Amino acid sequence: MAQARKGPSAPSGGNQKTIVLLAVAALLVLGWFLFRGDSTQSLQDSMNMTPERSLQDWYGMARTRWGLSGPSDKDAQGRTMAHYAAIDCIIDVLNDLKGRGADLMAVDHEGRTPFDLVPAAPRYGPGGVPLPDGNEPVREWLAANGGR
Repeated sequence: MAQARKGPSAPSGGNQKTIVLLAVAALLVLGWFLFRGDSTQSLQDSMNMTPERSLQDWYGMARTRWGLSGPSDKDAQGRTMAHYAAIDCIIDVLNDLKGRGADLMAVDHEGRTPFDLVPAAPRYGPGGVPLPDGNEPVREWLAANGGR
C-alpha cells in the first residue's frame, strides 16, 4: 500500500522562534537606519525633508484634515492652524504662521489658546523620536512671541 505524500511541514517551535527573532532584528536595523543620528535631530531632518517642503506638507495636511486654508481660518472646534501647530510641537510652522499674521492668542470654543494645547509631556513618533521640537521649547517660543 502506497503512503500518502505529505507536503512541507510547518516550522517547528525552534524554527518559529528563530524566524520571529530575525524579523525583530530586521525591524530594529531598519529603524536604526531611518532614525539614526543625533538624538536632538528632528523627524523632518531624519527623513531628509527641507524646511520648505515640511511647511508645504504641513499646510496641505491642515487643508485636508481640518479644512483650514489660511492662518485665521477656524475649524468646527474653533481651532486655528496655530492651535494644531502647538499640538504638534512644530516651531517652524508657528514661526511661519506668525509671519503670515496668525493670531497666537486665538481662542477655540473651549476657551483654549495654542499655548494651552501644547502637550504637557513630550510627544514621540516612530522609533521613539521626539516630535519635532518638543513641548517645552514650543511653550517658550509661544511665550516669547506673544502667544501667552
